[in-house]
Amino acid sequence: MLKILTVMKSGGEYGFTHVHKIKNMCKEKITIPYEFYCLSDLEDESLNIIKLQDDLPGWFSKLELFKIVGPCFYIDLDTIIFNNIDDILLNCRIKPSQLITLRGPATRVWSGLMYWNHSLIDIYTESKAIYKDYAGDQQLIDEISDKNGISWSHFQEQGRNIVSFQHNLNYGKHFNERIHDIIFFHEDTRPWKQSVISY
Repeated sequence: MLKILTVMKSGGEYGFTHVHKIKNMCKEKITIPYEFYCLSDLEDESLNIIKLQDDLPGWFSKLELFKIVGPCFYIDLDTIIFNNIDDILLNCRIKPSQLITLRGPATRVWSGLMYWNHSLIDIYTESKAIYKDYAGDQQLIDEISDKNGISWSHFQEQGRNIVSFQHNLNYGKHFNERIHDIIFFHEDTRPWKQSVISY
């Protein structure tokens, strides 16, 4: 069964309130069967928690996601799921690529959304040994995937329904509720710090 995953590492700006927000969006916007999990170093009895084990700093905790065998769909906590995304998930299921990510404005791999159908344990095992040499998880995932011949594609290839709040929507000014299904936030923007798109 599809596993929908989030990560909430303590000590930053995110908390379980944001995890529950994503969980509720999934409940409202996904009708195909799935199980929802949060990887965290904290406990919440109302969530299915997978305990973070490696105490990796900040966003590097996301690398523990790759311990989990797919099909998996990972969602950053600063994301809005606005419309039903069943078609997106079903399209991912039949993609031949081993890893699907966002495409960044200047990077091949942007890890705010990720999908994989099978095992990508090599990304985890190799990154755990060298992550200290990197500024962030995205370059690390990119380079290890390339080195190991892991094929990837981008969510944006499905169309214009998965968009950046900043770069594609000009801070929400170009938002169209009929076509924009997933809105991802980054840098200094957050879903709860804007009033253009319902959160």
